[in-house]
Amino acid sequence: AAETSGETVLMTAAATGNVDVVKALLAHGAKVNVTTRDSGQNALMWAIGERHPEIVRVLVEAGAGVRDRSTGGFTPLLFAAREGQIEAARILLAAGVSPNETAEDGTHPVLVAINSGQIEFAQFLLANGGDANAQVRGNTALHAAVTAGMGDLDQRYNSPAKEASGKVELVQTLLKRGADVNAAAGGTRGRASVGRSLVEGAFDPYTFGVGSR
Repeated sequence: AAETSGETVLMTAAATGNVDVVKALLAHGAKVNVTTRDSGQNALMWAIGERHPEIVRVLVEAGAGVRDRSTGGFTPLLFAAREGQIEAARILLAAGVSPNETAEDGTHPVLVAINSGQIEFAQFLLANGGDANAQVRGNTALHAAVTAGMGDLDQRYNSPAKEASGKVELVQTLLKRGADVNAAAGGTRGRASVGRSLVEGAFDPYTFGVGSR
């Protein structure tokens, strides 16, 4: 059963976080890859957006499309990068998703993580094969790292000291993994508003995890 927006009961259960309900629905034939009409998001994306890794695992085991894209071009991994969901990312990588899987316009999960203030997630991706020279329109991961914490979406640090430490460690990791220290920024370095990728790449116009509701 679905609402006119396309929201199914499974999506609602995935967003609210009750794994037993999700399992019961799947056992009775709930379709795992149905998407909302406007946003094109599915139950897996909602589970990631609402930070329910145990449900992510159940949905992936039930055949959820780990490489599906929303209307805005975001894959489950890009949702995980935006929300800093490392456990969800582990599940996706174990299911065969590449740590360098980009949106159709080239938006890279390493950049999404950095520009969203999710430094630990960026470090996780780099440790698992993420590209230290990832870029979108000439804006590189190294450029993003040295300016992390300055954008509208980057307000997730507990303190200036933690922010500074995290940025230095990330820059060091990028350099160790071969980031080009002489790369020139392309396009604009200006920051976009909340809801867009700060490198002007793919973005999803809906609240992450709740689709078109």
